[in-house]
Amino acid sequence: MTRIHTAGEWKKMQPMANGHFYVQSGEQVICEVHSIRGKSLDIEGITEEQANANLIAAAPALLAACESMRAEITGFGDLKECISDDQKVMLDAAITAAKG
Repeated sequence: MTRIHTAGEWKKMQPMANGHFYVQSGEQVICEVHSIRGKSLDIEGITEEQANANLIAAAPALLAACESMRAEITGFGDLKECISDDQKVMLDAAITAAKG
């Protein structure tokens, strides 16, 4: 399957002086994460920006896991009978959403 997103492991970087987090791959900045509300929520020691940056940084790994699972289900793999039709639809929807 062709990959068109930025290659490499995506990592959440520590907040900069402005308090915003960055997600990077190597030296390339993927995105800057901040709250549009102007004030960040802090739940159990993690801010909204941190949670969003964590999810964004995990996106390539999550997509790869979804694609791997879908390939296993489509073929003759062990998962074929272990997943419901609704779960297959959710998996396909997640892959489609990730690829735009």
